[in-house]
Amino acid sequence: METIQISSAATCMIQLTRQSITHFRVLRLSLAQLQSLRILRLNNNCLTQLSPSIFDLSGLEELDLSYNQLRRLPPGISRLKRLDNLKLHHNQLEHLPQELAHLADLYTLDVSSNRLSSLPADMPPP
Repeated sequence: METIQISSAATCMIQLTRQSITHFRVLRLSLAQLQSLRILRLNNNCLTQLSPSIFDLSGLEELDLSYNQLRRLPPGISRLKRLDNLKLHHNQLEHLPQELAHLADLYTLDVSSNRLSSLPADMPPP
């Protein structure tokens, strides 16, 4: 899958589960069309990296990146001010960015089955 056509500015959910995606890029040109996007599910793919522009999706409330091959998150996740559900389980993450602790609305964070030895120091207790 090379290109995804988004036909409506009112799109609130994109689910690309089990598509063997190896690299996901959100083009800045299309971000204006995706400001109503609330849920983005990219689980069960082969993602090894994310473009930092994914964090320009300011209305995102749920981001599912589970069951991929991510080793790190790019800077900028704290721009997702509305994010309340972040699924990162079953990846290869070795550490989490400190800015993750600044997501005040984050209610669910699943980082199980990764290579983490600790969480960011400022993370609130579960």
